[in-house]
Amino acid sequence: MLLLSRSKYIAPVAILVLMICGIFVPSKTYAATTLAESNYSTSGSVSFSTAATAGDLLVAICSSNGAYTLTAPSGFSTAINEASDPSQAIFYKVAAGGETTISCTYSGGTDAIQIIEFSGIENVSPLDVVNTVTSSGSSSIASSGSLTNNNYNDLLIAGITSDTNTSPSGWTNSFTQMISTSSGGKPSTRMAFGSAYFTVNSPSSYSTSATVASGYNWRGQIAAFKIAPSPVFSGDIVNSSGTSITSPTVSLTALNQSFSCQTATGVLGTSSQQIRITNTEPSDNLGWNLTIAASSSSWSDGSGQNYAYNNASGSPAGCTAGQLTISPASQVITPETSPEYGCTNTGLSAGADSAMTGTTPVTITSASSSASYYCYWDITNIGLSQAVPSMQPAGSYSLSLTLTLTAL
Repeated sequence: MLLLSRSKYIAPVAILVLMICGIFVPSKTYAATTLAESNYSTSGSVSFSTAATAGDLLVAICSSNGAYTLTAPSGFSTAINEASDPSQAIFYKVAAGGETTISCTYSGGTDAIQIIEFSGIENVSPLDVVNTVTSSGSSSIASSGSLTNNNYNDLLIAGITSDTNTSPSGWTNSFTQMISTSSGGKPSTRMAFGSAYFTVNSPSSYSTSATVASGYNWRGQIAAFKIAPSPVFSGDIVNSSGTSITSPTVSLTALNQSFSCQTATGVLGTSSQQIRITNTEPSDNLGWNLTIAASSSSWSDGSGQNYAYNNASGSPAGCTAGQLTISPASQVITPETSPEYGCTNTGLSAGADSAMTGTTPVTITSASSSASYYCYWDITNIGLSQAVPSMQPAGSYSLSLTLTLTAL
């Protein structure tokens, strides 16, 4: 709800005030990041017990006990792939839904595959970063290597492979083990492998390590995947710190009472009272409209004095009874400066300047399906002008308006 108000006409002075009382918005919430399933095999092919859910992150960690080439499963992208004794790679994809069996292709050696499914991951471009420096050795402590993530919220997945029968254990730095096993067999064919995960909420340097048998070659890797923000589609009016304002007020220019029609002007949306639209819905085709409309019949001072906001009669227009004009074309749209996602104004457009007629809403801003998401935008500098009829009686006038945010 938006309340348009005039502060007192102190005869012979007239002053208009626009008071913003709120904004109507829809909102949604979704589940947090969850490990749905993990499994492994030493045959190069492994199945989920339950078919993968569309939109979930699928990770395949493939390994071999020699310097052999590892080829990604069909439809998977490569996070990191190192062909050196032992060889290991982390591959990933966003599930189409229904995936059951995942297979890696190996050029030789004893092979292994770990498959992991997580929900709640950003499902358009999920990979953030991987460790960029090789992590390998033959000590009893096998390290994943380190990475520095870009996002405030990431899922870190680490994998370790070694040429031994001693399964990785004792993962450090709060990582939770998912898989830890070995293939068995003689020294020339045996291998051990495992994986662990950790969720973080700030950009920093992260790593983990696990205990393996000393004197055997090992390799470690780590990748960071973007956790999708809790999906929200909402609007608010906030101050410069982003705090919601309960009853914001915008003042229009003061006017002296006159025998002539006058125009009072003001601005909706300032640095201290910004209209903020937030869209972190996990969909790349969500367009939206922001509109404004009156929700009371006229300007009123509460004591029987009133005049119109939507009557075009007179010359200039609106001077006989009163008319309010909204000027969205002058607005400034500021996208969130995000360390996580590339928020831009692509796909956003300002509505046309419009005098209010009847109860028809005026479009302030529209977003097409090409607009960014996982973002918010602050909207300021919307022009307001009210034609005030001649000799309008002194008083404190108000007009209720409603801002409506609609998903398309």
